[in-house]
Amino acid sequence: MNCSVSQVAIRHTCTVLPSLKKHNRDNPYFDTKTKRRLIKTTGVETVYHLERHFGCKNDETLLNLYIDAGVNTLKTANGVKIQ
Repeated sequence: MNCSVSQVAIRHTCTVLPSLKKHNRDNPYFDTKTKRRLIKTTGVETVYHLERHFGCKNDETLLNLYIDAGVNTLKTANGVKIQ
């Protein structure tokens, strides 16, 4: 079954993940016991940070990530090509 799609738009993007991934167990500011307790109480083992390169072309911002996510989504929707 084939269907064609026209007038495609993105209404909402839930989240995007920055590329810099850090594990809370590797945090140099806490001892091992404190790290374990923090992970156990918060449930957060991994955090993501923006990889900033201010003034450079490869500077990562949330706006860039959302635009890239939208373009990639539309590119995969029925083979739509976006410049």
